[in-house]
Amino acid sequence: VYRVSGRIPPGTLYVGILLYGRGGRVGNRLTDNELVIDDDGRFEVLIGTEQQPGNWLEADGDETLVMVRQYFTDRAAQQPIELSIDFLGEQQPPVPLDGERMAVQVAMAERMLQAVFERTLLAHKMASNAGPNIVFRVPEDSLFPTPDNVYRVARFRVGEGQRLVLSGKPPAARYFSVTLYKRWLESYDYLKHTISLNHEQIVYEADGSFRITIAPQAADGPNQLDTAGHLEGYLVIRALLPEGDMPDFELAAQ
Repeated sequence: VYRVSGRIPPGTLYVGILLYGRGGRVGNRLTDNELVIDDDGRFEVLIGTEQQPGNWLEADGDETLVMVRQYFTDRAAQQPIELSIDFLGEQQPPVPLDGERMAVQVAMAERMLQAVFERTLLAHKMASNAGPNIVFRVPEDSLFPTPDNVYRVARFRVGEGQRLVLSGKPPAARYFSVTLYKRWLESYDYLKHTISLNHEQIVYEADGSFRITIAPQAADGPNQLDTAGHLEGYLVIRALLPEGDMPDFELAAQ
């Protein structure tokens, strides 16, 4: 049994605790609205295969990772959660390095890297089959995600001196964002370029719709995403805990 404990500051947008099993299998999870939290925001979650008192996150027994996610709309102003993890059992003394065990672990690491490449290439293949600048749905488990998210993806392609415009309406959701990525699903340099906008940063029209401009260079005005000079990559639309169906989005060159 493991214990994850900490404190969630007031006004925190979202906290989710999710288990992953071997091969990247998505396991069970708890979100903040399922946790018992005291008046100061403190909580404890017990993780184990047998039922535990209080907040219990059930494990299947093959888990290799517990991931705690926090979402921000303004990292400069919003506080991070406090976290610690403890093993609630008898600590075993370290054992000498065993060659056979080391070989097994190296083979497991190789399989993990293969799974990462295979999933990333599968996402690229799906995007390529759909064609450039077409927004489509991808299976949520293909992006190493939390099941609390729903995604729409487009492989964008913009010509020299050209720009793209993403238009649509955001869903009713805990969090909504549009982010630019490389083909290996790494975001562009967010310290020097505006490569992401969330629902609080987007400026909306009177009817609740938006238009986001995507171009290889920075531009003035609201709703501008900068591809950091790249002419091709991924556009990922993320909705966290959406209510109802995702609306349609259109990506068009101008």
